[in-house]
Order: sequence, then C-alpha cells, then structure tokens
Amino acid sequence: MYSSNQDIVPQGAKEGDWTDEIRVGGKRYKIYERKLKGDWTLYIWMPVKQYYSLAYRMAINLGMVTLIVISVCILFSVLQWRSIYKAFSRFGEGLRAIAEDDDVESKVERMNIREFDEHFELFDKMRKNILRLLGKVQEEEKNRRQLEVRVVLGKINPHFLYNTLDTLKWYAAERQEREMVRFIAALNKLLLYNMSRDKETTLERELEAIRAYIVLQQLRYDFRFEINTGKHPEILQTNMPRFILQPIVENAIRHSGCDKGQVRIEVELLASGKILILVKNDGNPIDPEKIRQVLEQKEDVSANGIGLQYVARMLESFYGGDFSLQAERTEDGFNVVEIRIPFAATAIIRDKDRGGR
Repeated sequence: MYSSNQDIVPQGAKEGDWTDEIRVGGKRYKIYERKLKGDWTLYIWMPVKQYYSLAYRMAINLGMVTLIVISVCILFSVLQWRSIYKAFSRFGEGLRAIAEDDDVESKVERMNIREFDEHFELFDKMRKNILRLLGKVQEEEKNRRQLEVRVVLGKINPHFLYNTLDTLKWYAAERQEREMVRFIAALNKLLLYNMSRDKETTLERELEAIRAYIVLQQLRYDFRFEINTGKHPEILQTNMPRFILQPIVENAIRHSGCDKGQVRIEVELLASGKILILVKNDGNPIDPEKIRQVLEQKEDVSANGIGLQYVARMLESFYGGDFSLQAERTEDGFNVVEIRIPFAATAIIRDKDRGGR
C-alpha cells in the first residue's frame, strides 16, 4: 500500500481496519474508496472538519441563492400585484363615478391587460350607447317641452280674443261710442302684441301690452292700476319671454275678487343683478301653499290652460333654472306674485353700441 502521508496512513496498514470515518492522531477523517484498473484501489482521506466546512459553505451559498431568488420573486409578485390592483382600483372608481354621481361621461381607464381590455372595449361601447340614448331622451324631452309651449301659445290668442270681444259686447251695450276709439285702439295694440310670432320680447313691450290690457279691463271692472318701473330704466330693455305678465294680471283682476280694489306692478333691479317683478292686488287672500302645489303639477289645471303653470313653463324654457316664481300674502293685505329673472346688461350695451354705429 502506498500512502502520500505515512504519518496519517503508516506503511503496512490494512484496509480492512478502515470504516467510513476514522480517527487518527486525534483527527477524524472521512474515507472514500474508488476502484481503479489493474486491481488498484484509491482511498481518499478527508478531514471531517474540512468536509463539513465545505458542506456548510455550500449550504450557506445555496441558502443565499435561495433567499435572493425568493426576494426577487416576492418583489416581482408585489410589483405585478400593485399594477393589477391599481388598475382594478381605477376601474372601480370609474364605475362608482358612473353609479353614484350619474356621470356616464366619465372615462374608465384601461388596465393594459389583454384579457381585461377586451371587456373594456365592450364596456366602452355600452357607455357610448348609454350616452347616445341619454342624448336622444334629452332631445325628445326638449322637443316635447317646445311642443307644449307651442300648444299653449295656440290657446292664447283665441282665449284672450274671446274675453276681449265679450268685454267689447258689454261695453257697446252700456257706454257711449265716444269712448270706443280708445277701447279699439287698446284692443288692436293688444291683439297685435299677442299675435306676434316672436317667442321673446322686452320688459318694456310686455308692460306696454299690460297697459293696453288694463285699458280694456277698466272699462268693465272698477279698479285702480299702477306701474312703477323703479330707478333703473335700462332694465326695461332686457329680453324676456312673451306673454308672462298678462295671465298673472288677469288672475289678479278676475280670480282674486279685485273688482273694486287695486292692481300694481313694481319693477326693480336687485343688488344680486336680477330683475324683480311684483304683481300685487288687494283682493281675496291667496293660499301660498296651494299655489306651490299648483306650480309643482306637470299639467296646467287652470280653466283655460293659461295660468301660473304656463308662466312657470315659459320662464323655464327661456331661462332654464335661472329664475324664480312664487306667490304670497303680505302683512299689509296684498297678494303678491314675485318673479325674478336675470338682467342681461352686457347684451343691452352691445345693442346700444350697434345702434350708435
């Protein structure tokens, strides 16, 4: 037997005395055996301490590699999760905006995930269809309101022409013909104003038509009438829908028992920039709560279909939501119908500038 280190393996040692692990000179060795050609056998003696040192080093290296791989996997998973979670969060916020705020026009961001983006395309098509249907419904509602206004306008001229001719019949039977010229002049002025095809007028023209209407009514009813246009004559040039004040004045004369009382119209410019129009009469007390309920009804319940609901619809059609209409009984004994409308001062200035040029 040949040994490269006879201090560890002395010459003449017999292999039968060896095991897988042996102690020599106070040191422990691991023995590995390998058969070679020519009936040679190779024995490798490795100190146990060195053996376990290599094993420990390999285990540590393997553990570190494993830890690095796990850390990379966790980091990748977190990044992937955050990218998906943020996309779902944006998607959820978009859906909540549509569901809670009725904001169908809100755009929902895509997730950049092919499988989900295919469904996003379907969702976007559905959203566009909803917007198209909403637009169609709004357009139909707008057309319906315009049709209602045209229908009501179609009732106006025959209705007031009938009332005026009835007054003319009564007047002709009771009065001298000397007053007929004044009566017919007011009648013609009123009819021309009411038969106009223009949907809008100025506050000044509206008040002139009221004066003509009052001339006719005072021939039959004994009441006092007054118009106060306030300290700002420029507001009389503001645009407004036609035939707004006449139904209110007619109600004040005919339906409030104001045959022997007074009817007043007051116009003023408020600090808020709106025009205040008050129609007052000292007739029978009105019920403000009943008036409020009447205004909330969708169909006009007045006898001729031309009452406060008509006035409210005309104001809404012209101003949108930028107006107010209400009625009350004041402490000084007056029934008051109050209208507040915007004052388009810039438009009036532009019209004056064009006229000056």
